[in-house]
Amino acid sequence: MLLNHDVRSLLKYASDYTDFLRAYAPISNELLFQDIGLIQQLISYCRANIKAYAAQNSECYQNNDEIINKTHLADKTKWYPEDSVQYLDTTTGGTTHNVRFGYRIWKDLYKTIEGINHYNLILEEFNISKPLNILYFGSNEINTADALITQTKSRNVLISHGAYSQAQIHTVNYGQLYFTDIYSFYEQIIAYSILHNIDVISCSGQEVASLKWNLDRLKINRRICSLISSTGCKTNISNLVELKSKGIIDNWCDHMRCWDGGASFFTCKHHTYHLLDNLAFTHSIDGKLICDDYFSLASPFVNYWNGDYATIDEQYIRCKCGRAYRQFKLDRVRSTDMKILSDSTTILQSLIDHDSPADILRIATKAETIRIITSRSLTPARKSNIARLFPSLLVLFTVEGPIDG
Repeated sequence: MLLNHDVRSLLKYASDYTDFLRAYAPISNELLFQDIGLIQQLISYCRANIKAYAAQNSECYQNNDEIINKTHLADKTKWYPEDSVQYLDTTTGGTTHNVRFGYRIWKDLYKTIEGINHYNLILEEFNISKPLNILYFGSNEINTADALITQTKSRNVLISHGAYSQAQIHTVNYGQLYFTDIYSFYEQIIAYSILHNIDVISCSGQEVASLKWNLDRLKINRRICSLISSTGCKTNISNLVELKSKGIIDNWCDHMRCWDGGASFFTCKHHTYHLLDNLAFTHSIDGKLICDDYFSLASPFVNYWNGDYATIDEQYIRCKCGRAYRQFKLDRVRSTDMKILSDSTTILQSLIDHDSPADILRIATKAETIRIITSRSLTPARKSNIARLFPSLLVLFTVEGPIDG
């Protein structure tokens, strides 16, 4: 357990901000258990230093106190510091090419922050033992594998759900069955999970919703895993709550680690949403979610708005888990402004909203494919109208309507 004086020593004796972050990152998960005054002191230190670093090293931030968005960062030669830390080039997720956004992350600390400070944090919070059996839905590739699920090992911390998990990965393949019989696709995945004693199902909120609907359709109430580790369920966690109440899963965690200036959070064992203020500070200005990412030395995200809207309390309160937290409500913006938004799902949903969306429950994207999930069958004419919105994508339609009994 991190002690208060350890952080105070770092604040006092670190030779520069980069050295401070290197020493702080491995112990940062313990910060939110500390005195609120110390938490605020460290956050103030990090915000002041990343702001000064950005102003000194990134032309985009020089003499610029306005809220920054993607438009300001379009010219990478003015954004990226010339003499920064070692970095990895990456992009935001997206289905449509024109919403992908390139940026850099700190290479040396990537495994620590993504693996230890995020995915390992979740496993430890829910007492998930190692080695693990992980059912992984995260692939965004369409493939021609004969098997619906293949078993592999991976050193990728996102896939193995942590830096040291030594997991057996059961990867869901999006092949022929995904296109020809989506109901059999989920039926076989559910049967596989039960047979192979899966510890963690790693998936998106869209996949949680379809898993839940197909479990109801098949009238299956057996346990399928210990933990569903899901990204993007905050606006609708009822599926996870119901799965736990029925004993189909032991627990669930909704989480997000944003390297590109969004909100990083996770739910603890008491299902409280915790902003990861130990890694980045987010607050609300006129409803906009504004982020200062302490570790964004390779491509600074300071006073940055990624297009999300949120309401975030200023005051800390103490959760039953022992962490201090600020209550927040995150809402995805509904707009077709592709120059600002990074979330392609939001854009796609916004476009669909113009086409009488009453029957459309949600959308799911994989590679160059978009699946429209509806509460009832649409007419051929309406399907054609929707498909015309996405001329470069394969558009699929699935009905997940009311289930009797």
